[in-house]
Amino acid sequence: MTEENAENIWLDVQKIQQFLAKITPPNLPILIIDDDPSIGKLITGLLKRLEFENSTFVDNGIDAVEICQKQEFSVIFLDLQLPHLNGLEILKEIKTNPSSKCKDARVIILTGLPSLESAIEAMQVGAFNYIGKPMSIEKFDEAFEQALNDFYNQRREDLISKYMQHHQSEDIYQLKQEIAEKNEKIKRLEAQIKILQKSL
Repeated sequence: MTEENAENIWLDVQKIQQFLAKITPPNLPILIIDDDPSIGKLITGLLKRLEFENSTFVDNGIDAVEICQKQEFSVIFLDLQLPHLNGLEILKEIKTNPSSKCKDARVIILTGLPSLESAIEAMQVGAFNYIGKPMSIEKFDEAFEQALNDFYNQRREDLISKYMQHHQSEDIYQLKQEIAEKNEKIKRLEAQIKILQKSL
């Protein structure tokens, strides 16, 4: 191993450690999008109870889209019924707009009017979970933990994958990447099926 390779490996390890430090409580940024301030206070309180202090609240779709163009969030709680832009329109915007920094965020849909149709549509657009209001603390904790773990694990895998790409042959890396992508699609499909079964 050359001195240059050793230095590159050390820099990679440092970057991984720095990133992992940023995506652990209470550093993870969380966005709450709801036109009801009481829901914002409720979710903020529930997050603080879990030692997550870094949350932002917005009460309309336009501000939600704008903030997602400026800042990255790990988990987003998104109400479906909002002024200016509804929840599904916001979800499409933050998941597909090239300037969005929230493409990787795990979005938990909140709605006072849950239906199988809106749950399916939300999942197709890119929602991670779907919860009807009023929500129990247990339901909140479960959904938040799942979203957080999924976000964290994906970021960790991405970092390891980038590291391995530097130190493996291209053929081996490509093969592992294809297997990982297929496994990820299967996991997401299974998760969506479970959520939809609960909604029935």
